[in-house]
Amino acid sequence: MNRIKSTTGERQEYELIKPDAAFHPLGPVSHIEVHPVREYEGYCEPCTLGEESFWSVYVRYAPRSNGQPFGGADCIADCADFEGARNLAQLIAALLGIEVEGV
Repeated sequence: MNRIKSTTGERQEYELIKPDAAFHPLGPVSHIEVHPVREYEGYCEPCTLGEESFWSVYVRYAPRSNGQPFGGADCIADCADFEGARNLAQLIAALLGIEVEGV
């Protein structure tokens, strides 16, 4: 993880990002969220500010927006720092015409 942090910390040029797989949303996305995440041995969990190992960007689904009996979220990106996560979230939100929360 440290190698990823140092590489992404030096340079985050979003026009060069290529997805590993196609993203197929479960329904209409209501908004984008940015959260700090702590890495433990074998798993990661959202955490409080200041305890983070990295930052994650999520798309949030709202049941009233998609006509489904579920809400939920999908993590779509992990970033080395808040600034990178915020910038990516704002770019995606602008493309989708939705808001960003948690910035």
